[in-house]
Formats: sequence, structure tokens, C-alpha cells
Amino acid sequence: MGKDLKRLNIFFYVFKRIISLFEPELSSYLNSCSIDVNFFLPPWFITLFTGSHHYLKPNEDNSKVILRILDNFIIFGWKAMMAVSCAVLHSYENTLINMSYDDLMQFLINDILKSDFFSCKNEDYIKNMLNDIKISKKLIKNIEDEYNLEEKIKENSNKSNKK
Repeated sequence: MGKDLKRLNIFFYVFKRIISLFEPELSSYLNSCSIDVNFFLPPWFITLFTGSHHYLKPNEDNSKVILRILDNFIIFGWKAMMAVSCAVLHSYENTLINMSYDDLMQFLINDILKSDFFSCKNEDYIKNMLNDIKISKKLIKNIEDEYNLEEKIKENSNKSNKK
């Protein structure tokens, strides 16, 4: 991604590092498949997971789950969305690490919102995961600083290679 999308680049970098911290085995598998988070996170975050309501059974009261996610987003910002994303990945980790590249991409980009993860039967699980996954502002700031340092190193390296 270009420099004009710096905040988005930082966000993806932060989330990739958070996955490596909270889900190291899955992170390693995604890396071995050359799947970067920017392949599947945009559709998740563009809809803030609300697109999943189209696939849920009409007789269930699933709106509570979506409202809990949106409440957390409003209160805690993007770190809540990162926590929900980690919870989703955690719940499907065993399935994901046994998928082929094509199946994995299909599931992460399209099928995950069709899954029953967002159904009311998972309301307590999501609540507990949001409490268990501690993504602090300090952690995010430290990872952002790491990103900025890496970018400066790349920039200085490019300058010295041009000389």
C-alpha cells in the first residue's frame, strides 16, 4: 500500500502483530500461506461485522450480539474491533489451520460472515473474549512506534542505496 494510506498501513500492521501475540500458531500458518491481514480485514471492518445479520436465522435474537459489538466499538474504538476479530479467528483457529490456501481465502473473505459465530448462542463467548483479549492503548502505541521505526529504517536504507 502506498504512503497515502499510512494510517491504514499502520492499522494493518498493528492487527497483524496482535494476531501474532494472541494467536501465534494461526499467525504462523497465515504467514506460511502468504496471507496478509489486509486480504480479509477490510470487508470485516467495512461492515463492522453487521453484514453477518443477513445470514443468521430469523427466529434467533441475534441483534444482541451485533449490538454488543457495536457498543464496544463506540466505547473502546478500533481496539474493540481488533478484539472481536481475534475472537473470531480464535474460535475458528483449528479449522483455519487445516484449510488449503483457496479455502482459507474463501472462508476469511466471504464465508466467515455467513458462519454462526455471530448468533446469540455465542453471546457469552464474545463477551468473555472481549474481556480476555487485553488490547491496551499502550500495546497499540508500542506497535505503532515499532512500525514507524521500521519505516524510518527502510527510508534510510533506500536513501543510502540511492547514493
